Amino acid sequence: MDLRDVVLVGFSMGTGELARYVARYGHERVAKLAFLASLEPFLVARDDFHAAFPEADYVEIDGAPHGLLWTHADEVNTAPTTFLDK
Repeated sequence: MDLRDVVLVGFSMGTGELARYVARYGHERVAKLAFLASLEPFLVARDDFHAAFPEADYVEIDGAPHGLLWTHADEVNTAPTTFLDK
């Protein structure tokens, strides 16, 4: 399979597999990575932290995970769509 511009999504332990994949094979064929309920540390590049992904989108929904679907249903439904539409 000669896939290009793929979007890889990992949840919980699967986020470790995403990090390992990018470390091993690079990100040339990857358009986006989505780390959901991530095991990794904070991965967004900042002025004081350069060992991360540049230009990353970081969305944190307050109150997660307890009561998330009842109190933040709109954010839960909007955040992934906004990310994928970029």
